[in-house]
Amino acid sequence: MKNSLFEARKNLIGWIESLDDAEVLQKLIDIKNSASLEECATNINSEKVEEQDFDQQFAAGMTPDELLENIASHIESIDSEENI
Repeated sequence: MKNSLFEARKNLIGWIESLDDAEVLQKLIDIKNSASLEECATNINSEKVEEQDFDQQFAAGMTPDELLENIASHIESIDSEENI
């Protein structure tokens, strides 16, 4: 699979290097830019989901047992950082 992807990329690069059509090059640039924008939008949306999850969990509150577990975990992490 990796070899076929490598070969496909190699063929595309060779084709693009020999391409003299400005319109086709501009279309390729537009495709690249739109793919980058989609990736950015996906990353932003995933951050919003994580943020909403935190807000929902915060609004729901914590049980006393969860609070004690979190405090114990935090204290352990501080101890392990000091020992480094």
